[in-house]
Amino acid sequence: MEGLVKKIKGIRNEMIGLSIVLMLAGIFMILFPNTSGNIICRGVGAVLCIWGVVRLVAYFRNNEILGSFGLVQGVALAGFGLYILIRPGIIEVFLTTVFAIIIIVDGILKLQYALDFRKLDAGGWWIEAVCAAVMIILGIVVLFNPFATVAAVMLFIGVVFVFEGAWDLASILYISKIAKEFNK
Repeated sequence: MEGLVKKIKGIRNEMIGLSIVLMLAGIFMILFPNTSGNIICRGVGAVLCIWGVVRLVAYFRNNEILGSFGLVQGVALAGFGLYILIRPGIIEVFLTTVFAIIIIVDGILKLQYALDFRKLDAGGWWIEAVCAAVMIILGIVVLFNPFATVAAVMLFIGVVFVFEGAWDLASILYISKIAKEFNK
């Protein structure tokens, strides 16, 4: 039981960290809507390059054979990362779609939380349901991108990310509270 409690606390702390990162990313997008997409693409490209090099080093260092795809993974990751670094504008076009999918999936996850709260007879479950609906609608808005410029969509996504991160943080704290009450 102690191991389970430790694992749950670890997951909670990880989710808190992700919520904070989401809010910081949103603030960054709000402050720099004209350049945030390009910077995010370059950051993803750099991470992919590093990941690819790590896979290549691991492949050659460990003398992996038969069934190992370390060489292919390393070359593919580094190559794709390098391509993104060289031509971030091409990937930036898809960035809003990726963000929209993230927002919609998070909204569906929030809907699951709301339904779980309802099953537990937790008060305020409907607040989570309303937030889930709002997130799904905002994600759909981003997906269909009615904005005139990339800067406008980045600003909108930034606001959504700040809201989403703050709401996730509040939800995590509420879930922790319910779990403590449930265990008593």
